[in-house]
Amino acid sequence: MNLGPIIAAVLGSGAAGAVITGLFSRRKAAADAANVISSSAAGVVDMLYRRLSEMTAELADARAEIRHLSDRLSDALASLEQARFAMQHLERQLDRRPERSGLPPE
Repeated sequence: MNLGPIIAAVLGSGAAGAVITGLFSRRKAAADAANVISSSAAGVVDMLYRRLSEMTAELADARAEIRHLSDRLSDALASLEQARFAMQHLERQLDRRPERSGLPPE
């Protein structure tokens, strides 16, 4: 049996064209899907990078504010300690006065 005419009929009928078109369209669909996924991933990465940059700046600002407030607190505690020392000194001076000691004034 001669297969030549059968092969020619199949190729000429468009069946082979349909098979080839089907194979290429599957590859194209897969490539298109890969492009969509890549594009979406790139968008997410860009959004996350921007958000990370914003949060890094916010963190730097918060750390600077904490340092500033810590310095102010240290200054306030030092002033409070000085005031406490001065008050103790004045109390000791008052306690030495004759009217506080229970002795009659001179």
